[in-house]
Amino acid sequence: MAETITIEPLDPSKDEDLLIKAHAANFTGHEADLKRAGYARWLSSNPVEGSIYLAAYVDGAFASFLGFMAREVVGFGRTFRGALAFAASTLAGFGGRGLYRRLAHIGWDEARRRGFDFAVGYTVRRYVLDMEMRMGWSAMGSAPVMLLPLDPPAMLRSFLPHLGPAANLAAPARPLARWRAHRRLARRRSERAAIHAIKEFPADLDVFTAALRGVDRLTFAKDKRTLDWLYRSPGNPFVYDIVEARQDGQLIGFAVGRPRDLMGVDGYGILDLIALPEHSGVLRSLAASLVEIALPARPAMIAALVNRDSAAEEALRRLGFMNSRENFNLIYRPTADGLPGALGQPANWTHVWGNADTV
Repeated sequence: MAETITIEPLDPSKDEDLLIKAHAANFTGHEADLKRAGYARWLSSNPVEGSIYLAAYVDGAFASFLGFMAREVVGFGRTFRGALAFAASTLAGFGGRGLYRRLAHIGWDEARRRGFDFAVGYTVRRYVLDMEMRMGWSAMGSAPVMLLPLDPPAMLRSFLPHLGPAANLAAPARPLARWRAHRRLARRRSERAAIHAIKEFPADLDVFTAALRGVDRLTFAKDKRTLDWLYRSPGNPFVYDIVEARQDGQLIGFAVGRPRDLMGVDGYGILDLIALPEHSGVLRSLAASLVEIALPARPAMIAALVNRDSAAEEALRRLGFMNSRENFNLIYRPTADGLPGALGQPANWTHVWGNADTV
């Protein structure tokens, strides 16, 4: 007898158990456990309305989940409505049925019905990207993870566990790596800007986002309500460091970071590193400020996701960061007619970890 597969809406507040079950099936580790405790509440408090949550059932049994998070993207004089695909997961025993494909196609149709301009998502694994291209997504380029190594033995134990105690042979490199990081910080330069660590996101982020809207580039909206939700809402268990850059009192850039697991070791992630294009010289000082905040806790590494061959990548290289060879790939699917052709150009998209749902 043929199986019956159905796709139904999922309500995070009412179906939290299913959401958590799907998340736990594909996302493991201490940080994932922490995140799940308030995940449904965090998703439901998104200030941008219209998020889509879909569940697949096989013969009535919950089998798979895919969400499309409502986000705003600014650039080219407009604010676009984007549906960010996230937390795709299929429970053990339900693979091989094309459930992700079914969920994605229904999600695209629903995104069009709800007035979204496009669906987007990030993927890391190449074989997944190839599968998504066959499904109907388009590739919008890749962004490298830049890495500042600070504890080579810990990194080797994580990346090459078969080395065991032999990884300690790299111990002499640890003080050298930290010395180099401090030396690079001491040599940093900045344009005429005041850099300050702050506790709350400033109100003039809305003006900052308005300025980004006028740029011929696509950036996930960085207004205050979005960042307050993304990084400071009650459902989010993590604590973030925020630094801002001002020139003559005007906000010209900001950065956000936090201690986080990186490839199985205690690390620090730079999640947002953003400046107005005419003030890109301040990116180095913003990143350096977060590195200074991170160093006392002795992370094994510090990492950031940035555009390839960009001012942000150059700023990080000057601080000693290197390309880790891990890339995040952006996928794109228009869900509205008459969109500017610029949206389909990979070079026009700004990439940071703060674009994703796993911050």
